[in-house]
Amino acid sequence: MNRDMDLIRSLLLELENYPFLLEETTMEVDVKPIAEKLAVSDDRVHHHLRLMYQAGFIEAWVFRGKLGVSQSSKRQVDHDYIFFVTPKSITWKGYEYLETVRDPELWKKTKEGAKKIGSFGFDTIMELAKGLITEKIKHHTGVEIEM
Repeated sequence: MNRDMDLIRSLLLELENYPFLLEETTMEVDVKPIAEKLAVSDDRVHHHLRLMYQAGFIEAWVFRGKLGVSQSSKRQVDHDYIFFVTPKSITWKGYEYLETVRDPELWKKTKEGAKKIGSFGFDTIMELAKGLITEKIKHHTGVEIEM
């Protein structure tokens, strides 16, 4: 399954106001309504929540286990696999990313720039978005800043 930066942005926007996260409860986040709202499968949401956890965008309860027996070698797989995560909160890094890509117009321009150069890596997205924000700040305030 491909990493979808649009979906990661959308999930952060959804989780930002998710009532369970605001209440700091241990209740599981039901991904079905989120998946339906975003028009993606539950599996796709779970996969991207795993990626967001691995990237440090969210704190979460992590459910791990062994994958089982390798079909090719018939040996026990010896690593810990993250089956799914239940978000607890968005981290500082997650909020920094979200604030960089929150504005729909800036996000659109960031994606267009990434497509032109053929890269949708996290660092590329962040640098493009920061550059666009810097331009917007200069345009509206006349102040040049380095981000």
